[in-house]
Amino acid sequence: MTKGRVFAIIIVTLVLALMIGLFVTGMTRGAAWVLDVDSPAEGGEKNGRQEFSDFLDGLEDAFDNEDGGFSMFNFSFGWGHNWGSDFKNGTIVTNGSVEIGANDVKGIKTNWIGGRMTIKTHSSSEILLEQTSGSGSIPEDRRLVYRIDDGRLVLREGAGRRVSSRTATDLVIYLPDRFTFVEDVELNGIATDIVAEKQTLTCHDDIEVSVVSGNVNLEGADSEGSIKMNSTSGDMMLTGCRALGDVKLSTTSGNLKLYEVTATDTVETDTTSGDVYCENIRAAKFESDAVSGNVTVRGSSVAEADCSSVSGEITVESGETMRELDCDTTSGDIRVTLPSNQQGFTAKYGTVSGDFRCEFETSQLGKHEFKHGDGSAQFSFNTVSGDMQIIKG
Repeated sequence: MTKGRVFAIIIVTLVLALMIGLFVTGMTRGAAWVLDVDSPAEGGEKNGRQEFSDFLDGLEDAFDNEDGGFSMFNFSFGWGHNWGSDFKNGTIVTNGSVEIGANDVKGIKTNWIGGRMTIKTHSSSEILLEQTSGSGSIPEDRRLVYRIDDGRLVLREGAGRRVSSRTATDLVIYLPDRFTFVEDVELNGIATDIVAEKQTLTCHDDIEVSVVSGNVNLEGADSEGSIKMNSTSGDMMLTGCRALGDVKLSTTSGNLKLYEVTATDTVETDTTSGDVYCENIRAAKFESDAVSGNVTVRGSSVAEADCSSVSGEITVESGETMRELDCDTTSGDIRVTLPSNQQGFTAKYGTVSGDFRCEFETSQLGKHEFKHGDGSAQFSFNTVSGDMQIIKG
């Protein structure tokens, strides 16, 4: 074997080792992010192997509390999942279902692996937790465990420190009709779809949903705080939801869809790979950031909008007049439709290769600046390669 070939093999081996190390670190930090666990500090004198080992030990210590938790140390290399504690003082549900007094519950936190978590309502005045399995029987290491701490219902899948069974289970949380959580709602899952059926989830505090590889669908959720949803891989949809604070959706890989969503403050979406589609949203401000995907806003009422996409088109169709608009794309067209009664705006644009067209009557202020009416609203458009249009609705 020649020296050149040996050298090439060494280089390929080092590159593969580096990629595997980065993948393991990313998966572990992703799981830590789901449960708000701090990542190891950057820098320091420790070598990489020792730092990563300390990081894993720190995670286990962080989860060694009565709330319990889960990590994905083994998720990439097998089905086993390590729990951080034995869920002290938790009640194990052996027959698949349990009723809990609704008057004892103010808030809720869930941790689930695989399957589907669904929130429904029923006619009973109690809260019913029902666990099922497609195989009929629920493995011992996946049995539902719950407890109530100062009015907070905490539940998870599996009583021991490790969930290794390949049999995923589903969980249905039945709430009394018109039941309202007075404290925060926190729903977490790994490889889990989370669904809240129409008008089942009402909260006087924040609603937070975090999943690693799973879809989220909330219909008619109502929060007097904020609604926040995060996913590393999966689609997320909000329909007919309302928040007195912000509405924020973020995913690494997946589509974001919002229909009839109202926020007193800001509706914010963020996706690395996926499309953003909004229809009939109401908010003081709309913000969207997409790396690879289209951003579409239709029939909505937002006074201010800030949209950007590296590779994708931006479409904004406003049902009401706007006072501020900022659209940026690297490779894609920008298309904005405004009501015919838009009193005035000043539009500035920048482009390397693209055209700008406006259907409103305008006067030119500069090479790339136009004014319509009183010029009070401020619009900015930037694209490297794409056309820009302002259309009269």
